[in-house]
Amino acid sequence: MINDGVIFRGTPLHMAVSEGKKEIAELLIAEGADVNANGKSDGLSIHVKFKNYFGPAQTPLHSVTTKGIAKLLIDKGANVNAKDEWESTPLHYAALEGHMEVAELLIDKGADMSARDSYNRTPLLLATSDNHKDIAE
Repeated sequence: MINDGVIFRGTPLHMAVSEGKKEIAELLIAEGADVNANGKSDGLSIHVKFKNYFGPAQTPLHSVTTKGIAKLLIDKGANVNAKDEWESTPLHYAALEGHMEVAELLIDKGADMSARDSYNRTPLLLATSDNHKDIAE
């Protein structure tokens, strides 16, 4: 039940992570939440990440917004190179959204900086195209 994808196609852990609620994320993990759980498909074919919408195959680490929560998930076994249905990794999302500390942590923990999504984009390309030059450096 704790891993059911019922909230905007994500699990309760997806929601806690995306909202930056570390204490709730810790509680959910302590109660057995899967740090590698995937979002659920709803048949949408567009690749748009809405706030509080979790796409198919996205793990909670794809939605993380703070370094503290990213570290918590990684320490509990989250895959830093997990790919969603568009082949995007958590580093793609951190680069696209300008989450510098999260990107640095992912890289320190072995995230593939040369990973390409289904549109052949690397995290570096996403960072530069969305004007997040600090991450690109």
